[in-house]
Amino acid sequence: MPGFIEGHGHFSGLGSSLMNLNFLKSGSWEEIVKMVQARTQSAKPNEWITGRGWHQEKWDSTPVRNVLGYPYHDLLSAVSPEHPVLLRHASGHSLFANKKAMELAGITKETPNPAGGEIVRDSRGEAIGVFEETAMSLITEAYQTYIETLPEAEVLERWYKGIELAAQNCLENGVTSFQDAGADFEEIARYKSMAEEGKLDVRLWSMIRQPYEVMKEQVDEFPLVGVGNNYFTCRSIKAVIDGALGAFGAWLLAPYDDKKDFEGQNTTPITTLKAVADLAIENDLQLCIHAIGDRGNRMVLDLYEQTFEEHPDKKELRWRIEHAQHLDTVDIPRFKQLGVMLLRKVFIALLTRPTSLKDWVSNVQNTVHILGVL
Repeated sequence: MPGFIEGHGHFSGLGSSLMNLNFLKSGSWEEIVKMVQARTQSAKPNEWITGRGWHQEKWDSTPVRNVLGYPYHDLLSAVSPEHPVLLRHASGHSLFANKKAMELAGITKETPNPAGGEIVRDSRGEAIGVFEETAMSLITEAYQTYIETLPEAEVLERWYKGIELAAQNCLENGVTSFQDAGADFEEIARYKSMAEEGKLDVRLWSMIRQPYEVMKEQVDEFPLVGVGNNYFTCRSIKAVIDGALGAFGAWLLAPYDDKKDFEGQNTTPITTLKAVADLAIENDLQLCIHAIGDRGNRMVLDLYEQTFEEHPDKKELRWRIEHAQHLDTVDIPRFKQLGVMLLRKVFIALLTRPTSLKDWVSNVQNTVHILGVL
């Protein structure tokens, strides 16, 4: 049988999720706290406890003490006083940290929100433990400092184990090709070597994900196409314009219903994205920009249109918008007009949560219309 192709995933992240705590099926905050408490029993002193998959909107009940549906860190901190805890949201666009992790990161009442992110606080200005979008870096930098204290051989061994588990998980579910939405140069070099040595069991197609200043120094080494009997290709760049809905990060044209006067986050400055677009088109690389909100999608389309007009000799670029989850209807025809590929979720968003038969029929009609336009 033909294998499935995963059109947008995170390969090393999948591997990590198979080794760390996984909350995708957790029905409550209390269940998550118990899982962390159990892990503390086997963790080494001061070892970070990590996990991913929680989503506050999918729990069976809302925590009594909460801000925007997010719980306070108190229960989590009480069961893990000696271990820093970092738990990523299912979307990957926010995280939960306990008191120990926040102390190591130097988080205080005076810590400012970084551009494109937010430290979620209560009415007294105290951090409750949730860090959205670019604010996650405040915690992940502290975690990275810890990782750098570990023996390099141990870190590498764990990474390769994760890749092995990710490939095994894919193949067990019939996925034989995987589009990896963002790898750094170090990971790309490892994938390339694995492909050349016949050690990649899944055909991997990776996007470069690095800061612009780092990327521009090495981008001339790409594209890499069909390495190791077509088991590894890297011919695209990944960038991000906004965040995710679950973290109030999707950049919208109108405010959120459940967070008044807030329209989401622009997580990468438009000027930086334009520099990345120029780098991509000048080096014959495909550009794939994450955009979830309707404003985010419009801004990416504007950026692509400007870049294409500046390079009329470049044809059939097949640049992508990853997710395109929410669109203003006036922007839908522009995908076809510009030749931009729309990846995932827009049809899912249109077909989910109908409140009546009339709404369901309307959703189907809208989806059929979009298919016709595209």
